[in-house]
Amino acid sequence: MEGRELNKFFTPTGAYLGLTGKRIYNPADALLVGLGTHYVPSGNLGSLKDTLLATTLYDIAVVLSNHSTQPESEPPLNQIVEELKKHKDSFDATVAGWAKESLEGLGKGALASSYRSNDSNLSKLSEVMKLEYRIAVRSSLRDDFVEGVRAVLVDKDQNPKWSPSNALFEPLEPRVEELKI
Repeated sequence: MEGRELNKFFTPTGAYLGLTGKRIYNPADALLVGLGTHYVPSGNLGSLKDTLLATTLYDIAVVLSNHSTQPESEPPLNQIVEELKKHKDSFDATVAGWAKESLEGLGKGALASSYRSNDSNLSKLSEVMKLEYRIAVRSSLRDDFVEGVRAVLVDKDQNPKWSPSNALFEPLEPRVEELKI
């Protein structure tokens, strides 16, 4: 999956979610942002599995279409986008609250301060994998993972203290080998 194929995942919505730490809470949101193509309710998974095992590769799209439904709820992200469209030129409390919340989210993400989408060629899978590798290596060498767990799961203050806050995406030091793809 290179170039055009991968580019569809790098959307403004994806950047917003990544930078602010907003989460996708339901299937409707996952479909909205392109993380899924079909929603199959849990109760239909057994039937889907049986049908997939009895079909050929060429019929998978039809099988998925036959077993999928629309999620029960409206995607909250979609509701937010629609609300913002209504108030995009306004400075009312809704927009001000959203902006404040988004900015707070930006400050909490270890990735936020070093987000470099304009400096990297993230339209190629190999570049995305190199970036992910850098993050994984640095996360294992630093205390960020432990700090993230503390902030989200232990103290639940949602306020991690990253140290340093700007090095996750930089090329690795000479003593650590880069991922070769």
